[in-house]
Amino acid sequence: MRIIHAPVKNKKACLANFFRVDRRLSVVHCAAMKTPHDIIYALGVREVAAALGRHPGRVRQASLEDRLPASWFDVIDTMCKRRRIKLSRDLFKWEQRG
Repeated sequence: MRIIHAPVKNKKACLANFFRVDRRLSVVHCAAMKTPHDIIYALGVREVAAALGRHPGRVRQASLEDRLPASWFDVIDTMCKRRRIKLSRDLFKWEQRG
């Protein structure tokens, strides 16, 4: 079984939630991935950087901010769907034009 270790800012909240096991993929996901940092590290900084065509340092820096750039949504969404990780649209900076 492969386990995805994602550093979480609030470990107690993560442990308080149950772990969901997807037996088909043999992957364990923590139910509390609610920050950009959690998502980026669950997917892997280098993998995200390669998919985006960005430097890993820029991806690491963005993971520490409140929101990720909206232009990254499609790539990260595709990566999350492949790994069956739920991705919230609230983790991205969406501009409101008006």
